[in-house]
Amino acid sequence: MMHLHPYGVEPEGNALLVGQAAAWNLRMRGLGLWLGILSDSLLIEWLHLLFPQELCALGSCSRAQLALTSIEDPWKAFLLEHRQDTCLTFLGTWKASVLGKKATYRSPKTALYSDVLYQPFRVVRARLDLREKESRETVSRISRNEFFHQAPCKQKPFIVR
Repeated sequence: MMHLHPYGVEPEGNALLVGQAAAWNLRMRGLGLWLGILSDSLLIEWLHLLFPQELCALGSCSRAQLALTSIEDPWKAFLLEHRQDTCLTFLGTWKASVLGKKATYRSPKTALYSDVLYQPFRVVRARLDLREKESRETVSRISRNEFFHQAPCKQKPFIVR
């Protein structure tokens, strides 16, 4: 089942349905000449160098740039690097947590074809069958020390409750 990305990002393979030239033109119009020629991976690395105000300003330029600046990695990195020792209030996305408010934007049109931007969105919405009790161990109480020293040694997934 294909999930509709809130910012109009579609898997890169869908560009074959509209044609490479049309997909390239959409990318260039949305990201601009200087950003459009860079790979998605390089763009995301570059986003890690920006502050939230700069990410918001860049995201306000077009639907494609909004989709690009809404990827979670740069927001998460900023929040974890710059947060104080206070309690973190997670608001559903790292971007919303940094900005202190939930985003409500939805784009009905395709803004960009990108596996790098679409795949994390798809993974978050993947359904897990938690009924398979034999394949997943449930751990009720586990200390931080136990988690970091014992959990990675296990070869099967487990759920911490």
